[in-house]
Amino acid sequence: MTMDEPGGLSVEHMISCPVCTECFRNYLKEIKQSPASLNVGDWASVKPVDSTQKDTQPELFYFTQKFRTYAVGKVLSIQRKSLETAYGAKFPVNVNFSDGAVAVANFGCIGVDYFDLLDSDEQNSIWSEDWANGSSTRQCTSYNSELMRSAAMKHNQVLGHYLIGYSGRTSWTMKTYTASHVARDNKILNAYWYGPVWSAHEAGPPWNNHSIQARTDMWYSLAEIVREIGAAEDLLYPAKKRKSEVAICYSSSADIWEMGQNYAYGFERMHTWLALTHNQIPVDFLSEKMIEDGWLKNYRVLYFSGTAISEKAAIEIKNWVLKGGTLFLSAGAAMKNQYNRKLDIFDSILPAERLPVQEFAKFLYSGRYLDYLKPEDTVTLKQTGETFDVLSVKQVLKPKQGSQILATFSDSTVALVAGKAGKGTVYCAGFLPAIAYMRIALIARNEVMKQTEDIDKISEPDPSSIVSDALLIKRAFEPWKYPEHYRNLICMPVYNAKVDLPVICSVPLVDAVIMDTENGSVVVLSNYTFQPIKKLDLEVKVLKRVKKVESVHNGIIEFVQKSGRIKFSIGLKETDFVKIYYR
Repeated sequence: MTMDEPGGLSVEHMISCPVCTECFRNYLKEIKQSPASLNVGDWASVKPVDSTQKDTQPELFYFTQKFRTYAVGKVLSIQRKSLETAYGAKFPVNVNFSDGAVAVANFGCIGVDYFDLLDSDEQNSIWSEDWANGSSTRQCTSYNSELMRSAAMKHNQVLGHYLIGYSGRTSWTMKTYTASHVARDNKILNAYWYGPVWSAHEAGPPWNNHSIQARTDMWYSLAEIVREIGAAEDLLYPAKKRKSEVAICYSSSADIWEMGQNYAYGFERMHTWLALTHNQIPVDFLSEKMIEDGWLKNYRVLYFSGTAISEKAAIEIKNWVLKGGTLFLSAGAAMKNQYNRKLDIFDSILPAERLPVQEFAKFLYSGRYLDYLKPEDTVTLKQTGETFDVLSVKQVLKPKQGSQILATFSDSTVALVAGKAGKGTVYCAGFLPAIAYMRIALIARNEVMKQTEDIDKISEPDPSSIVSDALLIKRAFEPWKYPEHYRNLICMPVYNAKVDLPVICSVPLVDAVIMDTENGSVVVLSNYTFQPIKKLDLEVKVLKRVKKVESVHNGIIEFVQKSGRIKFSIGLKETDFVKIYYR
C-alpha cells in the first residue's frame, strides 16, 4: 500500500502545466490519435481542456478525462517497479481508492477508471474500502468489489479491501459485507482499524472510539467471520467467482459526459446490479473496450444505462444482438457517442423510435438521498397492472411495427417495448426502474426510523431471533423492504432469455455467489434480509459429480444430484460458506 485515496490528475493542473501538456500529447500518440481525429489543425493545438470547452472541443475534453487515469497509472507503475527492485521480489503493490465509484456512481468524479487502470499489466493489484456512508445501502460496497473484479478479469490482478468496523456497522452487517467481498475475489482483507485505542487520528476515549479494540460488541462477529473464511479456505482461497452469462456495460464515456450533469443514469446502472443480485443473478461488468475487444460473445444478456457509448462498442453490441443477444436499454441510453454527438448505430435494431428525453430533475447527490427524487409520472405494466414510478427522466417511445408494448405512461404513451432484431431481442424502457426500486426501499427504512423511539438505547438483537422492524433497524441500518415487482421487471430480460443461472435460491435478498476451483466449488451466502432463515432451499449448477457438500455452520449436508445440478436446504443467519467437493 503506497497511497491512501488518490484521485486522478487534476485538470486544473494539467491545463497550466507544460510538462503535463507534452505528456498528454505523447499519450494521444501512443493510442494512435492524430490532430485530424481530435478535430484540430496540428499537434501544437492539442492541449488538455476543462469543462468550459467540452462543447467546442469534445474530443480533447474526452481524452483529458481519460488521461487522468493514465497519469495515475504511470505513477503507480513507477512505485511498483521501485519496490520490486528494492525488495528483489514481486508482490501486490496498490493504493486504497476508497469507494469513490459508489459515492455518485461515476468514475469521472474521482478521476480513476478501474477498467482503464487495470487494462494495463503494469498494475498487479487494486484495493478499496467498504466505507459507503453516503450510499443507498452499504451492500453497494459489493458493487465496488464487482467493478474491481470485472476490471481485473483481463490480467488477473489481486484484489484487497479494508473492512470498516465503525460508523454504523453492526455485528450482522460486518459479516455480510465481508462475505460479499470475499465472494467477489477479494483475497486480502484488512480490518480497519484494530487499534490500540490511543494510536491514530481516528481514536478517542475508549467509550467513543473507532478502533476494533474498543468495539467489544463487534468482537464475536469479527472472530466468527474470520473463522468461517478459514473453515472454507481450502477451496475458497484458490477459487474465483464463476463467469456470468449476464453483463452490464460500464460506459466510461457516459461517466465523462454525465459528470456534474445528472448522476441518475449511473445510479440506474448500480441499482440494476443490486436488483439482479437480490434475485441471485450473477453479473460481470464489461467496459466499452472489453466489448470492442470481443468479450461480449460469451454473454447472453446485456444491460445498458447511460447517455453515451463509444461507436466501436455500439457496433459490437448491435452485431451481438443480431446473432442472438438480449439487450436492455433504459431511458436515454446510448443516444450519444464518446464525444457526446448523436449516435444512430442502434436505430435499426430498436423496437421503437425514442423521442427526446425529458429531464425533470438532475440528481447530483449520493445514493443515500435518492428518496429526494419525486415521482413525475407512473408506468403501468400491461400484463399485470402493476405500477412503477418515473424519476428524474422520461422518454416516450413510438413502437415500430411488430414490436410488443409492455407498459405505458399515465397518458397511455408507451414506456416499455420489446422486439426482435435478427436472432436477438431488444428492450427499450422510457424510465429508470432501478433507482425507483431503491427509492422505495429507502423510504420504507426511513419510515421505520421515524417510528422507532430512543434507537440509541436499543441493543442489537441476537442474530438467531426473528424481530420486528423497530429492532431490525438496530440490527442493520440498511433498507430491506424492496418492491418485488420492480425487481421482477428488471430481471425479466434474463428470465425471458432462459439464462441457466448457477445458483437458484428460495429467498430473495440473499447474496448467493458460486466460486470455482479445480477440486470443488464454494457457495458464499450473505443474508441481506437481516432476519434468520429457518429453511433456505438452494439449487446449484455443478461442474462435476459431487462427493460431498459441507456447510461451515451446518456440517455435512444431504443433497440430491440430477442433470448437472444439486439441491439441498440449510438454515441461515448472517453468513455461511457451503463447500462442494467433486469426485
